[in-house]
Amino acid sequence: MEKMAEINTALLQLKKNTAESAIIADANVHNLAFIRRWISSAMKKQGFAPDDISPIKVSVTEHCENIIKHAYADKPGKVEIIIRLDYPRAGITVVDSGPAFDMTGYKPRDISKRIKEGIGGNMGIKTIMTLCTEVKYRRVKNRNENTFIIKAKKTGKVKK
Repeated sequence: MEKMAEINTALLQLKKNTAESAIIADANVHNLAFIRRWISSAMKKQGFAPDDISPIKVSVTEHCENIIKHAYADKPGKVEIIIRLDYPRAGITVVDSGPAFDMTGYKPRDISKRIKEGIGGNMGIKTIMTLCTEVKYRRVKNRNENTFIIKAKKTGKVKK
């Protein structure tokens, strides 16, 4: 049975076309499925299509995995995730207390050899930067704030 750590959720505000909510969760792999479902549910309620939800969901999951593995080095820690939805724009901010790391300035090494040899890994940041319309970083009070932004395709809202 999957161990689920305590997750605190809060509805910050809800306007006619804007939704903002947040969760604070233990930074561990057991919470990733819940985080993905929470993102999907919130975005579906605001009319985002599955094709618009998947890229940001993958980006946040990849980033949380990096936090668990690198920022906290498999030690206990928390992540705060804040969703701000204003169709057609979706922004998800992930906050952690790990060492400062600005992925927007990160230059990934050439991984073509790894790909040719069928070796996985080291694709996370490149994937995030490719999938998101925009990625923002800032360091506030010894915490990293990474914001992942997507803009929905011009097909219009999906009916709830």
